[in-house]
Amino acid sequence: GKNGAVGTTYIYLDGAEHFKSMATNVTFRGATGSVAFDPSTGSREATSATFEVVNFVEDTDFEGGPSATRFRAVQTDIFQNGEWTSLQPVTFNDGTSDIPPYLPEITVEDNLYAKSLQIVALVLCGLILILSIAFSTWTHVNRKKRVCKASQPLFLHIICAGTFILGISILPLCIDGEVTGTYGSDAACMAFPWLVCIGVSATFSAIYSKTHRINLVFNA
Repeated sequence: GKNGAVGTTYIYLDGAEHFKSMATNVTFRGATGSVAFDPSTGSREATSATFEVVNFVEDTDFEGGPSATRFRAVQTDIFQNGEWTSLQPVTFNDGTSDIPPYLPEITVEDNLYAKSLQIVALVLCGLILILSIAFSTWTHVNRKKRVCKASQPLFLHIICAGTFILGISILPLCIDGEVTGTYGSDAACMAFPWLVCIGVSATFSAIYSKTHRINLVFNA
């Protein structure tokens, strides 16, 4: 169409026409050679591009001392006009053109607990739990005797409960990825500090409370 200006003509194109016109008619010379577009995709045609494979090898002519090394870029292959051309073989780290073998399989060391250590820990855990229950039972049975009354049975039970929880905290330490997997190991790691803190708090709070109560009695 024409507007009021003399000699000015505007050509109106929609998106599809503009894309088709660009893909089929636009070619230019770029830094990597002639640039042409594929009409069906709008991407650059691979045959119009230039690619090269560069091999970085040690420069044997460099004289920089025993602790200095310089590398030089060597062009080994080039892609032009839709095909690859090999210029020279690729040099690998061993100085030859022989393709190195596959990398060895990666072995992961999980640092799992030794079975003997787990057995010892479980035996000590069982011993602590049995003694905690035994002493708490003995305190309950003899709670009316003078010795137990003087020792304040309530605090004795709290101390036994605290040591029982401390004993249970050994169990999460015996759990590793081989036994329960990642999820179980994460849960065991999170449970351990909670059990230790609760057990220590219960045990020492009872001891300090007993000491404070005795001081109140003697200083009354």
